[in-house]
Amino acid sequence: MHRLPWLLLASMLTSQAAAIDIGAMTVAMTPKQEFIARTLTNNSTSPKVYEVQMEKISDPTARGRTLPTVPGELLFAPKRFTLHARQAQNVKLYYKGPADSQERYYRVTFTESPAAQVDDGTQTQHRGTVEVKLALQSILVVRPRQSRFAYQLDSTQSSITNTGNTYFEFMVKQGCDQPDSQADSKYLLPGETYHNSRINQPGNQKLIVYQSRFIPVGKDCWPD
Repeated sequence: MHRLPWLLLASMLTSQAAAIDIGAMTVAMTPKQEFIARTLTNNSTSPKVYEVQMEKISDPTARGRTLPTVPGELLFAPKRFTLHARQAQNVKLYYKGPADSQERYYRVTFTESPAAQVDDGTQTQHRGTVEVKLALQSILVVRPRQSRFAYQLDSTQSSITNTGNTYFEFMVKQGCDQPDSQADSKYLLPGETYHNSRINQPGNQKLIVYQSRFIPVGKDCWPD
């Protein structure tokens, strides 16, 4: 099963479990949304310092290239904050770019560092502490303000093409009752084509997941 990617980076190894929790690694902003909130939670037993960084990328895959970012296109706040154990903080991401027909992708990095641990009046680090820096990279998709959902199914080529201007997930099952978790699935960016031999096999259920809606594709397994 293919999923939009996320990347986990650690600057040092540690015996402690990762403290940072940001929820879903990929989120999408709908055409009508002006901002989206990410909730960061410190799941550790000690204070942590968090920093947020953003870069625009060509596509939300491992091959995505960094692109020049227009100043003010994507704003976020707060950029740096401290959370005590079990505390949470909302980080709001605001899209201020053009209201056009182009889909945009951003890599948002959340960096977690230990808060300074010092003895009263000594300014020396406690013995036994390990300086660990952890970064989680997530993807933000900003759907076009003028979005257009469209696709083309080609049974002869056993393929489906995203002919619109915004991404969707395509799923094809073996028969009609296979669980979603076992289906072949693929996120299709605008212009992408997906080939799968199951597509032209009769009796296989095909559907698209788009903005939390399930859209039937073809007539197999779907009653009139």
